[in-house]
Amino acid sequence: MTVMDGDLSRAWKRLKKINGWDDTEGITAELREMMIRFAPVPPGMAEELADFFIPEPVDENVIYKTEEILELLSGTWVPENSALEEEDWKFLTEQVNAWALEMDMDIVTDVMKVVVNRGGFSEE
Repeated sequence: MTVMDGDLSRAWKRLKKINGWDDTEGITAELREMMIRFAPVPPGMAEELADFFIPEPVDENVIYKTEEILELLSGTWVPENSALEEEDWKFLTEQVNAWALEMDMDIVTDVMKVVVNRGGFSEE
């Protein structure tokens, strides 16, 4: 994994200092709100993504995956050292399929290209 330096990572570190390490519920809630605000997708989809990708308690792996999802949705994701697992890809693909008509088509196209390139939609 590479060093986390995205908005959510910085917020997570700041929230732990401000709220204390024990306030997992408060930290999780604030990070979910941030993801919903940052995700360039319809609010309902952003909420579903936040619910899936930001479980409580939040740890480094959760932050890393969430930042990857935000990078993927904004077209800046690089596949090297990805922390995303098969279930993450499946959920993301289902979400994009379900929300595609309400999303920016460039985002839909970019995400689906990545899914196809990594072997999604192939026959097993």
